[in-house]
Amino acid sequence: MYLIRTLIFTLVIFPLLQTSAVWGKSLLGGSSKNKHTLILLKKGNDSIHPKQGDIIYYQLILKNFKDTVIFDTHKEFGMQQLTIEKPGFKNDLNEQLCFLHKGDSALIFISCDSLYGKYMPQFARPKKYMKFYITLIDFMSKSDWELKTKTEFQAQALQDSILIDKYLAQKNRKSIGTINGLRYFVNKAGIETLAKTGDTVWVNYTGRLLDGTIFDSNTDARFGHPEPFHFILGKGNVIKGWDQGLLYFSEGAEGQLYIPSGLAYGKRSSGPIPSNACLIFDISLVKVKSSVNSKK
Repeated sequence: MYLIRTLIFTLVIFPLLQTSAVWGKSLLGGSSKNKHTLILLKKGNDSIHPKQGDIIYYQLILKNFKDTVIFDTHKEFGMQQLTIEKPGFKNDLNEQLCFLHKGDSALIFISCDSLYGKYMPQFARPKKYMKFYITLIDFMSKSDWELKTKTEFQAQALQDSILIDKYLAQKNRKSIGTINGLRYFVNKAGIETLAKTGDTVWVNYTGRLLDGTIFDSNTDARFGHPEPFHFILGKGNVIKGWDQGLLYFSEGAEGQLYIPSGLAYGKRSSGPIPSNACLIFDISLVKVKSSVNSKK
């Protein structure tokens, strides 16, 4: 399901980039004294290195010791970003990234033992390594990034609002707006009590783009997952548009969510969902398990 792909990347891949030890046998000959390997595959034209605290933009292909591709940002989500943090130990990946220049591509070996410890996934093995093929596309200071992000977000939010309003007008559909640009409409009322943050909810849904393209659904047999999707509301397990929009629904309610890109995937693309895409969801809130009741 596309709603949780971002979570998978955030919880599984992104932490590896920021907290992993770097280890390996040098491809340039001999063993690495510091038990790390960074091999420059392509040199960029810039002469300035990023430093601690900078925001970097990158592409990543992650392979295991058998050269099996585990993750490829070129195919999933597109260009990613992260902050170079203070190294947690000598030669960790934060330190290695500071040796790259804008436009550089490098191969970094990281030990499976350092990455996973005793919780070894099927694609990894003890005393083996993972291969991180990283291209440093760009970087900037945190202050420059904050200004750039704020300006771009405001411009995109305005454009999204215009697109959603135009869609609703063309389709002659009703909606209620929220302060964050989200629109929703309840076609069928449920019980009196609305879902709240911390509740576990079960949802039937169909997601589509503004052009009508259906990209995911649990009620459409083509997608092969007929069970209602369930998650804890407001905990970041889904896109923000769901965490915020479902607060206006109660158990048994049905309706639509019209979600601006800033509350969906933003600049990231995900399968059939392009970057900066506004999303529409037909929603049926099948069941709500109260967080209060669950504690009793």
